[in-house]
Amino acid sequence: MSEHGHHPGSGQAWRDDWALRIAQLLRKHGHSSVTSFIEAHPRRSLVELASALGGEDVAAVQLEWAYLDEAKVTDTIEACARDLLVRAIHEHFPDGWQPDDDQRHQLAFSGWSAPLKTRGGATADTVAMWEALYDGAAPGWLPMDGADPLLVDIFRRYWRAT
Repeated sequence: MSEHGHHPGSGQAWRDDWALRIAQLLRKHGHSSVTSFIEAHPRRSLVELASALGGEDVAAVQLEWAYLDEAKVTDTIEACARDLLVRAIHEHFPDGWQPDDDQRHQLAFSGWSAPLKTRGGATADTVAMWEALYDGAAPGWLPMDGADPLLVDIFRRYWRAT
């Protein structure tokens, strides 16, 4: 039991100072930052990473916010946005891109784009980016990382840093 009367792992991600708890868990796992931890696990969803880091004591959205906050401070928000897009595609299209699945497209797009605008401060035209992705990705396409040529081209055309 912690000094606050909570059992570690008891599913209380929002209790106390969650950012401090995440920093402590990152150090325990050998990482100095959220970015380092996330980059060490390519293509895994933030839900999987939150679970691996702290079980029910870490929420995926907490990792996402910390990742975006670090990216703003280090001026790597575009790389972060690409990485988050790759993770969203892998999460919602694990067997590859499916152009005709509107529900999965809506979930993947909103899950990727909303935090970029609200937490990341991105001014990119994410709708145009998604449309370009929709038009340019072949069925079954699955990017390995943010350096995928299609993603690089789309970000070159539509990304605008704040």
